[in-house]
Amino acid sequence: VLKSAMPISQTAENELLKFIQAEAGHDKLLSRALHGLGTEPASVPVIHSIRALMEIFRCAGERNFLGFSMIVDIFERSAYRDEDPLATLLKSGGFEAASRQIDVHREINDAGGHENVALGFLHAMKPVSDDYALEATRLAELATLVVHQVSVETLLHIDLADHSMLN
Repeated sequence: VLKSAMPISQTAENELLKFIQAEAGHDKLLSRALHGLGTEPASVPVIHSIRALMEIFRCAGERNFLGFSMIVDIFERSAYRDEDPLATLLKSGGFEAASRQIDVHREINDAGGHENVALGFLHAMKPVSDDYALEATRLAELATLVVHQVSVETLLHIDLADHSMLN
């Protein structure tokens, strides 16, 4: 998805390439976290809202670099905590191995200044038209709404899984 923005990145091309390289391997951390939960990553279903979110992200990358950067910010902004909230939850549930992988991910992002990466993309961007800015805002707003839907669908999925285990 990040590569989708390369053709329109203009003056931010080097910053975007550095970010793409910095993100390489993060999937392995998440895979190890899932293994720490006793789960094979391939067995975890991809919920519909995740597919929709990634499609919005890809679309923004292809057509509106400001919107793309705003969505990167949604993904990368930091909660400025010493421990990732998901890591805290996993640790409290007894899943230390999974918790550690999530926190390693946070440490990498913190060390790389990922909470400010989108700002770096926009540093040399020239003023944009009202229509371009409006489209960027709508793409970011849509991504935000879908992020909240991810939480809802995840909770529903967990609740359904819990109920199926009870039967």
